[in-house]
Amino acid sequence: MRIAPGANRPGRPLAPETLAFLERMAAVYGGPIVVTSGTDHSTYTVDGRVSDHTDGHAADLGMVANGGRDDSPSATAS
Repeated sequence: MRIAPGANRPGRPLAPETLAFLERMAAVYGGPIVVTSGTDHSTYTVDGRVSDHTDGHAADLGMVANGGRDDSPSATAS
């Protein structure tokens, strides 16, 4: 697992349990994964709640950084 430059705010890393989960996820996946957005994410969600990214309990895995394309089937949420 790799944290992309700028994915976290300075001095605000992802929470240890989030990092541990991402490491387990990479092991199941069988290859490296890249976190493209961690704590350097919007503080609020679209409905005005505080985002889990703020305290390091969420991470985004960008499609392109992880070998996909934004228009690929796996980029579409169901």
